[in-house]
Amino acid sequence: QDRQYFYDVAKRNDQILYGALDYDITPDTTVGLGIAYERLDATPCWHGLPRYSNGKSLELSRSTCLGASWNNWESERTTLFADLAHRLNEDWTFKFAGVWTHNDQDIKYALSETPGGVTPGATAAPSSVYSGLFDYDQSDYGFDAYLDGQFEAFGLNHELVLGANASRATTHDRWALINMNGLPGVSQDPFNPNPHLPEPADAYYAPNSYRGGPLPTESDTRQFGTYATLRLKLAEPLTFVLGSRVSWYRNSRDSYTQAWDYWQHDRSQENGQVTPFAALVYDLDENWSVYTSYADIFQPQSTYTDESGSPLQPKTGASYEIGIKGELLDGRVNTAFNLFRTVEEHRAEANYDSTCIGSSDGYCYSDVGKVRAQGFEAEVSGEVLDRLQLLAGYTYTQTRYLESANSNPQEPTFSTTYFPRHLFRAWSDYQLPGELERWSLGAGVTAQSDVSVHNARPAVTSVQAGYAIWSGRVAYRIDEHWTVALNGNNLFDKKYYQSVGAVSWGNFYGEPRNLMVSLKGTF
Repeated sequence: QDRQYFYDVAKRNDQILYGALDYDITPDTTVGLGIAYERLDATPCWHGLPRYSNGKSLELSRSTCLGASWNNWESERTTLFADLAHRLNEDWTFKFAGVWTHNDQDIKYALSETPGGVTPGATAAPSSVYSGLFDYDQSDYGFDAYLDGQFEAFGLNHELVLGANASRATTHDRWALINMNGLPGVSQDPFNPNPHLPEPADAYYAPNSYRGGPLPTESDTRQFGTYATLRLKLAEPLTFVLGSRVSWYRNSRDSYTQAWDYWQHDRSQENGQVTPFAALVYDLDENWSVYTSYADIFQPQSTYTDESGSPLQPKTGASYEIGIKGELLDGRVNTAFNLFRTVEEHRAEANYDSTCIGSSDGYCYSDVGKVRAQGFEAEVSGEVLDRLQLLAGYTYTQTRYLESANSNPQEPTFSTTYFPRHLFRAWSDYQLPGELERWSLGAGVTAQSDVSVHNARPAVTSVQAGYAIWSGRVAYRIDEHWTVALNGNNLFDKKYYQSVGAVSWGNFYGEPRNLMVSLKGTF
């Protein structure tokens, strides 16, 4: 698969091979084996665009790329997987799945940023240019095994799942970053992009690295957990769901700075971390049910590092939900409505105010403290009218920082509002009647309110105002096996930022109007 991006110089080629085989050893036992291979060759354009120092957009062309034409990203990933399913009897089944993955990446790139942003009214903004050289090698393997079944007690049927899973990931990488501003012919300006930057030789990076040499890093992350879920029928219309996971986690990360002859050793470990969850479901009738649920949150974040290079502590918290689900029009339409609240502590967010020299993605991450998100969701899906399929949903989300990780309990050092307060999505598909029944027409929209990023250095807020993106589809069913379709995205060519970053970098435009022709076959 080849793809040309809408911004200059960027492109990618993906090659994917996949094969899987399932075999019934006995009427009760099935095994599966598979392999997947992915190769990527790309010219990326990373780091995005700057803004004015007051947070306003530069209103640059969407084709603007502040990278280099020689940017290169090569990746190879091989995955082997296997699974086993054995039916013990009519009520109980045992399943096992294992996977192994190896990923090797070689990356060389140039990027640009404008410290402090662009002065309002300026027509030129000479920017800092950096280049990175990155060799990455990662191996992962893991398994999941569980027993799933049902039993009868007190005259009612109940369900039980018991399982365990484990994984291990090891990485070996070398990374170096150089400041290119002192090299002959190097200049970059967001108002006059220069993709033809001189390419440094690979041997130039180590002795001239931003931190005095390559940064070899090795990491080893191990996780193990056991879990159980019980669906207990308390009465014919009432079901109680109770479950928990017990987790063990260990991470080690060793990084070396050659010029300083300095090793940094980071270790983190969690033993027997319990994350329970529970739910209560009441069937009002055969079509409608109400429910309430609670779940603990525990997520290790040691792969995220702060400005000092230290890993962040795990994200913790809890989520609560209450809702109603039902069917309409004899089951042709599904509806749902729920209220939710999630409170998280130590959530990691990319910190656009700082550049992490030792980070493979260029970002430092910050502990933003304690955050609460709450709101409601409403959704309807199904055949609302004859030949008309509809999927529509609305989400209202209110996000608030309850405590900051810095000295000011009400003001985080760096904060984002990634989730718009209002988000509406809808898609409809209509099959034409009579002699035109092979044709179908589709239309959809995604509309949202504004999102914002607050920068501490300088203290300014960048905002992407609310917008709506419309899409459409025309499809023709050739026969029972083949369908051809024309898909259009961003039909009104709305110009907007898909991602809002700092005033110096990290702002990415969304895709302009585009069309795609697809041919789909089923056998």
